Amino acid sequence: MAPELLSLAAAAAAAPARRRQREQEQQQQQQLERERRRQASPLPPLPPQQQQPRRPAAAAPELELMQPLPPPDHPVLELLRRRLAEGSVPGRRRDGFKLGLAVEGGGMRGIVTGAMLIGLLGFDARGAFDAVYGASAGAMNASYFLTGQKEGLDIYTDHLATSDSFLSLQRYWMGGDAPAMDLEFLLGEVMGSRTPLDWQAVIDRRARARAAACAVRRAWPRAASGAGPPPAQRGWGL
Repeated sequence: MAPELLSLAAAAAAAPARRRQREQEQQQQQQLERERRRQASPLPPLPPQQQQPRRPAAAAPELELMQPLPPPDHPVLELLRRRLAEGSVPGRRRDGFKLGLAVEGGGMRGIVTGAMLIGLLGFDARGAFDAVYGASAGAMNASYFLTGQKEGLDIYTDHLATSDSFLSLQRYWMGGDAPAMDLEFLLGEVMGSRTPLDWQAVIDRRARARAAACAVRRAWPRAASGAGPPPAQRGWGL
């Protein structure tokens, strides 16, 4: 091989080593420069860390109910127990009191009052109330309660929460005329076919029943009671 080629090959082989050496020398120079600057203007010593005295852990606050439960000797509970023991019914009372049951709604939150009404049906407390008032989902729950249809209070888990036929966030976000909660499906399909409500039994009950409803086309509030076709056939939304 020609001497020129040998020289070029040797130079190429030595190039990486020389590059690493230059990098190391630069790093050493930078380290020396930092050390020189630190000695020229030393930083003040850090103050000793003061240890704060440890405070005793505060006791966990006691949970408080938003609305305290009534005591077991509450007059309303006593009246309810006495009526159940006597088997009294509306229109044939001897105690002179009027006891009403108010059932709140709230869309799918109606499952809460539905579960409570199932508890009342466990010892058939329907006859103990002189009037039953329900709003929105509470009106539906109260209707099934008055007829004694426990299966009607299971429609939340059986029909309403199992598909988007009733509640659909997609319909809500898409806008238009389709509502997020399809009351036609609830009142017509579920309460009329899948788990039919005995409307006549609701009307025939001696306890006065009132349901807060809204005439959708005119946006008029209504307190529905008395005989007549189901709300789904009157253009109402509970």
